[in-house]
Amino acid sequence: MELNKGQNFQSLNSNHKRMTKEEFLAHFARIEEKLFAFALKLTRDETEARDLLQETTMRAYEHRNRFRPGTHFKSWVATILRNAFINRYRKKKTRRQVSLPLENCQHRNTGGTTRNGALTNLMMEELEALLSCIGKKYSQPFKLYFSGFSYQEIGLKMNLPIGTVKSRIHYARAKMQRLIRNYYGSPHIRRA
Repeated sequence: MELNKGQNFQSLNSNHKRMTKEEFLAHFARIEEKLFAFALKLTRDETEARDLLQETTMRAYEHRNRFRPGTHFKSWVATILRNAFINRYRKKKTRRQVSLPLENCQHRNTGGTTRNGALTNLMMEELEALLSCIGKKYSQPFKLYFSGFSYQEIGLKMNLPIGTVKSRIHYARAKMQRLIRNYYGSPHIRRA
């Protein structure tokens, strides 16, 4: 079934109470790219955005009988996507995080291949080189933060107010994202 731009569900399906599978797929195909862009904007991670879009697709399909003729399909599905994102965020926020020293983990992975180890070392060297481009003023709190120090600990260690620490880490993160994007040609590092 072909849909014209601006055509809504009511004009397509005025005689049915439940959207058919074909109608759902036709509508969804038209907005899938925009929904993915919205999911990516919310999650800031391509993999999570794909998972969120898949969850949204399933929820929308399962509840397609709740879609009201005369409303915009894109808005309806975008609301489902946004609500799914909020639910995921709440679940992540309420999960307790337990930190154990690596030495206490009995089942840690001690076997790695030489190729992977070499690749990891090479990537770390590349990242260190990129970090040196942003200057010590920004790279030092950035490194400390990603080494597990809290903002307060970094502030005490560097004799800086917490707001300055947060600002420098934010700047360093944004600058590193731009550098990595320029260096690797993509916001996500992908190696063969």
